[in-house]
Amino acid sequence: MAKFVIAGHADCPYYAKTELLADNLQTNLADFKIHKIVKTSGEWEEWLNTTCSKNGWCHKKSPIVWRELIDRGGKGVLIGGCNEFQEYAYGYYGIKSDMTSLDMNKVSEENLCTKITTIQEDEYLKSLSNPLKVCITNASKPMAYYMVYEIARGDVFGTTTEINLTLLVDDKDSGAIKGLEMEAQDLACTLLRKLTITSDLKEAFDGVSAVVFLDGSSLKPEESREDWLKLNGDLFREYGRTLNAIAANDVKVLIAGDGPLNFNAYMLGTTAPAVARQNIVAMARLLENRAKAAIARKLNVNSAFVVDLITWGNISGTSLTDVNKASVHQYDGAIVGPDWYSRPVKEMVHDDKWLSTEFFDSIKNHESTLTKTIGHCAMLSAASAVIGVLRDWWNGSENGTMLSLGVFSEGSLFLLCNCANKRRQIISVMLCLSNFM
Repeated sequence: MAKFVIAGHADCPYYAKTELLADNLQTNLADFKIHKIVKTSGEWEEWLNTTCSKNGWCHKKSPIVWRELIDRGGKGVLIGGCNEFQEYAYGYYGIKSDMTSLDMNKVSEENLCTKITTIQEDEYLKSLSNPLKVCITNASKPMAYYMVYEIARGDVFGTTTEINLTLLVDDKDSGAIKGLEMEAQDLACTLLRKLTITSDLKEAFDGVSAVVFLDGSSLKPEESREDWLKLNGDLFREYGRTLNAIAANDVKVLIAGDGPLNFNAYMLGTTAPAVARQNIVAMARLLENRAKAAIARKLNVNSAFVVDLITWGNISGTSLTDVNKASVHQYDGAIVGPDWYSRPVKEMVHDDKWLSTEFFDSIKNHESTLTKTIGHCAMLSAASAVIGVLRDWWNGSENGTMLSLGVFSEGSLFLLCNCANKRRQIISVMLCLSNFM
């Protein structure tokens, strides 16, 4: 089978002549197939230079014709322009074009009108879609690497929600993040409409509906606490001012990086009065998940079956894990039941001493133990925690399960608030930002 590619700009009379000759050959020859590429005059020169450079050809005008090597692969064989293709068609197939200059001009005008109409139709179809703009800051962090696929394939914001994903990086990291951009394209996720890498804060936050902050710095041994808080505070106040000016009215903000998470969320909130207080939260899910894992190891169950465990306090400092309302599913005890059946964790553990000593020690030391074991900070579990928070925040927690978040309080030390959702009823949040810095 012979497959020929015919490319040119829409208003080129010689492309019109070549196209009609190729149509004639395809109609009359069973094994003759053509593929057409039509560009606007503005697109043509750049496209032609790129194509020729890629294939090692030298061709300067419209149209360009080449034969694809279907049976062998490779870059294809360049035939040339309009005159060369006519000679090729007559020499191999005995068919030639008798098209006049007047007809060539008429067809080229029709081609241009068709191209313009096609572009307008494509733009209209794109206008019908309203992708959700999501931004990840400090996206050169390995944690972001694990998040992109989960967001792009629809696990977070819904299987019908298209995403424009923006990765905010420092100028010095923009080169390294290019690899992530290439891999995101390789994912071939239909919901990922656009991926943008930028160092411009205004571009990243303009019209954004969800922001995940992976920024913040941990306290270094040689650093004073005052300097540490000032460094983090200055950064998040700047973020707050920018969000306040250009983000979407209902933007949701998740603080999930290093550093004092409660403090960073509070600083951002003070400079972003236009953002609803309930839409600024700090992530406590990783602490919660680690506590669930400790309970699960004790009871020999999957950690996903431990629910309604609550984390109170300062996410990045002193915190308390509360198991009083926690329960466990699928526990192999004296009494068993269906999947929805659960038993109280305290009753199943039946070891108050362990709950008040070893349990807390294991949570406290888990991060350092894990870092020593794998040789680097835990990124997969941290990314999974972020994804879990976003999914539950957007869609509601499953079966009204209680989950921990850092939220703004109205002056009370602790609170339990229910966030109504279109699909499910509750996300329960239990950390007060204004009381724990």
